Amino acid sequence: RIAVRQGLPAAIGEVTESPVSLSVYVRDRAPTIRFSGESFVLPATGRHGLPMVSINAPTASLKLHRIGDRALAGLLSGWNFLNQLSEYDLGALAESGELVWEGEIDLGGEQNREALTSFPVDEALPERKPGVYVLTATPEGDQSEGWRSKATQWFVVSDIGLATYAGEDGLTVFARSLSTARPLAGVELQLLARNNEILGTAATDARGQATFTP
Repeated sequence: RIAVRQGLPAAIGEVTESPVSLSVYVRDRAPTIRFSGESFVLPATGRHGLPMVSINAPTASLKLHRIGDRALAGLLSGWNFLNQLSEYDLGALAESGELVWEGEIDLGGEQNREALTSFPVDEALPERKPGVYVLTATPEGDQSEGWRSKATQWFVVSDIGLATYAGEDGLTVFARSLSTARPLAGVELQLLARNNEILGTAATDARGQATFTP
């Protein structure tokens, strides 16, 4: 209940002549879920968890897709890479990737308050294959249309951090360990064209450096 006192001025200059009592009902917040992390590369060592923030959703349905090496060129040149995906987008994604895990997760939390839950990547992917993974989540009670975007998290699991520099001498690549920051020697690299053709191969030296010449 809200009490508006006598004399409250309006934007047009008038004032309330007498107190006004209002009864206002605020609805519960709609079931929602989102991924709170911006991390795209998960370290290869240690436990892996993707943080999810939910509101008024006791559980959520999740789907985990993997896009393999041979489909990466088409994925990276497309519009939906690193974007939030809809149900229709997931259908198209299934043509170039594969569904590797599907299930539900308990979220809990107080009514109308945000709850933080970690999705255990290690349990869903005890054996990880090379490629890019995309995890989508739909909260229980979600009534949105299929064209609306779902909570989406793209990620890869690797200990190799790459830095690239393009210049007149070609493309220089440095590989370092994400866990120790030390250079990684002997890492085999492939340079792919937009049509997925291999333009060149190289291996990093003791400094973690490799060069693709023009």
